[in-house]
Amino acid sequence: MSTVSQAIIDGIVDERPDFSARVALIGNPVDLATFHPADHRADPSETPRILYTGRIHPEKGLHLLVEAWRRLLTSGRTFGLRLVGPADLGDGGGGPEYVRSLRSLAGDAPLELPGGVADPAALADELRAADLYCYPSIAAKGEASPVAPLEAMACGLPPVVADLPQYAAYIRDEETGLVFPRGDQEVECLEETIDRLATNHELRRRLARNAIEAAARYGIEEIATAYLKDFERSADELRRGRPES
Repeated sequence: MSTVSQAIIDGIVDERPDFSARVALIGNPVDLATFHPADHRADPSETPRILYTGRIHPEKGLHLLVEAWRRLLTSGRTFGLRLVGPADLGDGGGGPEYVRSLRSLAGDAPLELPGGVADPAALADELRAADLYCYPSIAAKGEASPVAPLEAMACGLPPVVADLPQYAAYIRDEETGLVFPRGDQEVECLEETIDRLATNHELRRRLARNAIEAAARYGIEEIATAYLKDFERSADELRRGRPES
């Protein structure tokens, strides 16, 4: 038996403590042939661009990101913000009302909402063109093990994420990304975290190196091998007889 995050394993074991030794953690795969760093990373631009990729939906916390971005602009910082993903209700988005709310939060700031990108190569190009990456989801029960932050890591972008346990296997605070706490001050904390990553170039370079190395463990071949080993383990259990439960 396997699942994609420790948070799900914890939920299973809460229900069935006898399964604690039988559930394997195998993450979602990333196509490393498509999602990889640029051959030559450009120097940081005068107007760094923050990128998000995923569904444009309230559970993804994008309103928090837009509010944090506006606070940064008000404080004199210069950032672009690009939210790439489907917004239509039929595509899992929050619909036109949520898009209007995001634009209202942005005010006269140039919020970019180009829509979804279906082509993986084009999505990888979006990541390689960005300076910072934020996946601000606060959906403790709506996330399993998001692939989008892993794709960003594979492209050399250390992600900024909330303190959800679903990320724990591959996003380690101060090692492969930065984590902001959920709660009453989450907008302010997100603002400070983005600003720190944007202004501390040595931190960003170190996290980027670590993020690329961490994402390499989630290549398609690596994950396929992990599944084969788990299948072999399960087959061995069946041949020997299931462990007592």
